[in-house]
Amino acid sequence: GVELRAAAGELPAIDEKSLDVVLAAAEEKARLSTDGVTVTSSRAGSIRMGPVARYEGKGPRGRALVYVVPDGARFLVVTLATPLDTDGKLEAKFEQSLASLKARR
Repeated sequence: GVELRAAAGELPAIDEKSLDVVLAAAEEKARLSTDGVTVTSSRAGSIRMGPVARYEGKGPRGRALVYVVPDGARFLVVTLATPLDTDGKLEAKFEQSLASLKARR
């Protein structure tokens, strides 16, 4: 399923070297629990809203795709959790949808 969290606080600037620090800060500030999930890959990128940090993980209950999206003095964490035996189509649709994510004020 998909989970969307908004949290207050600024995150470190996103670049390839800061991905571990960004994830740790997002976990703390958004009170995320990644129990049992091991990050298998991470990368910096961008979507319509701006820079993002993207993480893929695997755990005993399945896979997770996590996007951390800074938005000034707050940030979003968007997570997709899928079973291990999925073919990746859901992840592709999820990422395609995120490409058009924008904040409304």
